[in-house]
Amino acid sequence: MKVIDSWNVAGMTLLTLSESIPKGSWNKVTIDGESFKPLIPLYAGDISRVKNNSIGIRGEHDFTGKTIEFV
Repeated sequence: MKVIDSWNVAGMTLLTLSESIPKGSWNKVTIDGESFKPLIPLYAGDISRVKNNSIGIRGEHDFTGKTIEFV
């Protein structure tokens, strides 16, 4: 799966993915050989507005166009 958009906010990066976040057992993501603990973004604490193709990671990065793996 690919990262189709990547933007930084408050020391974190929000990634928009080309597909839905996979269901199942995973606890980290790998992008460009780096591993990150993923964060599920909330919109003002409202989990009903969470998109199923967005994920956050700590730090400021530009991973647009990169492959992301859920491991």
